[in-house]
Amino acid sequence: MPLGTMSAVMLIIALLFGLMPETQEKLGVGKFPILAVLILAPVLRMAQIELTPEAELNAGCLFLAAAAGFAAARIDRRRILPAAALAAAAALPAFAAGAFLRGDAAVLAASLAVLPLLPILRSPPDSLFAAALIPLFAALLRWAFGALSGYGAMELTGAELDVQLTGVLFAVFAIELRRFNRKPASRRA
Repeated sequence: MPLGTMSAVMLIIALLFGLMPETQEKLGVGKFPILAVLILAPVLRMAQIELTPEAELNAGCLFLAAAAGFAAARIDRRRILPAAALAAAAALPAFAAGAFLRGDAAVLAASLAVLPLLPILRSPPDSLFAAALIPLFAALLRWAFGALSGYGAMELTGAELDVQLTGVLFAVFAIELRRFNRKPASRRA
């Protein structure tokens, strides 16, 4: 089973057992829309859109990035551009992980690129949007590096979807851990 699909299953289990209340509250949606995205993204993994021999896109990657973008835009449109800029900066370690590692090790290493952004992006929708964008920017870096070397191919494959879903898993767990680190109101005095 691909790591991204396993991450989606873990998120679905957490959602169904009520372990994601902070994320769900901050997104302002019910369980069904989140569940639909988590089921549909891995299903769309099989849909490869080949525009040209040099441009191949994965429908699941595009769908997950669009869904996260719409969720972030619903909350506060002004923070989308800073979240995208930080995701572009975090794409460099994800690009490097993909260049030096292979398989699940590359997916896990690239997914960890979202963690340094979480203290900066205080909003859960922004964090999820950044997690969904990092692999897309890493693929753009890979294309630019290839184009400078003589042949660049823009490929969004199932591996990028795995990085997206695993990054979303890490972001959701970090968001929910923040909830446990807050002191209750009675202890603050």
